[in-house]
Amino acid sequence: MDHSKLLRNAVLWATNEPVPISVEVKCMLDISILEQQDSMTVHLVNLTNPMMLEGPVREIVPISEQKISLRIPADRRVQRVHLLTAAKDVAYRTAKNSIMLEVPSIALHEVVAVDFSA
Repeated sequence: MDHSKLLRNAVLWATNEPVPISVEVKCMLDISILEQQDSMTVHLVNLTNPMMLEGPVREIVPISEQKISLRIPADRRVQRVHLLTAAKDVAYRTAKNSIMLEVPSIALHEVVAVDFSA
């Protein structure tokens, strides 16, 4: 059995709650989420590199479009979604308690900022 699958299943079992984010990727990303009272930010760090396990990064390999599904707390309403590194708004669609969006590309780091209505 794949160790990452085993670890993922153990975390899902221990937390006993829906996954807060899913990303369709063909690369290696480090993903972290910070939820505040009026906003939520998702940091996407591109770790894709042919020498990833061989010490310091020697080359940045940009990655193409990433499809993201982000769970939004039930008591929050999304007002705006924007990319901080690219400095532009991003289109999104809502389904149940989630939003779906696409990040066009990531060189090294992108931040998806979700602003909630007051």
